[in-house]
Amino acid sequence: MKYILIICCLFTLLGCQKEDPYEDEIYTREQSEPKRIAKIGTNKDNACWYSFIEQSYSRIDLEKPNSIDNIDSSKINSITFNGYNICDDSDELYYVPILDENDNVIGKSEATRISYGVGEKERDDVNIINVFLNDSKFNRHIKIEDLDEIELAYFSKDLIVELYNEAFDMEPRSLGDYWQNVIVEMQDYKSENVDVTVGAFINWGYIDGVNLQFAATGSTPITLSDEQIAEINVSVTNELTSTQNDQVESIPYSDEVITLELINDALASVLIKDN
Repeated sequence: MKYILIICCLFTLLGCQKEDPYEDEIYTREQSEPKRIAKIGTNKDNACWYSFIEQSYSRIDLEKPNSIDNIDSSKINSITFNGYNICDDSDELYYVPILDENDNVIGKSEATRISYGVGEKERDDVNIINVFLNDSKFNRHIKIEDLDEIELAYFSKDLIVELYNEAFDMEPRSLGDYWQNVIVEMQDYKSENVDVTVGAFINWGYIDGVNLQFAATGSTPITLSDEQIAEINVSVTNELTSTQNDQVESIPYSDEVITLELINDALASVLIKDN
């Protein structure tokens, strides 16, 4: 049985300062959807990084499922800003610091996933943004001027405004078909001639991004250029995010190693629906 962890549990571990009333609850799909409703704005920062803001609202009637008619839109319970890398599973600049009683860093613990929240350069901004947004809880569109009192070293305030307003305008999201909940899933799929590393950003059960990396293991080399492989990734992500299927019908390029069948087999090994 696969468990779906409420999203703020993840970010509490990564240093989010505000408590969420649902942070310790765990649900299986057979028991219930999470008794909260997520509205999420997502941005593809580059080929490997996806940032997002989630706004969490309560259900009016906890016994009824998530729907646009069952959201208590009078207030936001909690807000989470972060971002994930879907290409790499380790980086020395991304870690959980071990602190002494005076908050001095005395060690480092390897992060389970590479996120802005555990980044040496990004973590302070992530904390500042999350504390400010959770203290303010703007239940409306925001403007750059609303962020005047915070100073950011890494992230653009334009990005925060864009993500916040995109989330605010979204329809409430019930869980999608895929069992992961705001997580990066990275797995290797091995065929006779090639290894495929699949990175997927699954947000509230929906596919928001995919990255495929290929390494030839047989005698036949990969003849596609880096630019062509990048175009395959764009094509695959666009198709999957629009259809929410774990298969694609076409790719812009193919050679003797990288084929549509190979890609679909690799995707199906990672993009697991909760049946």
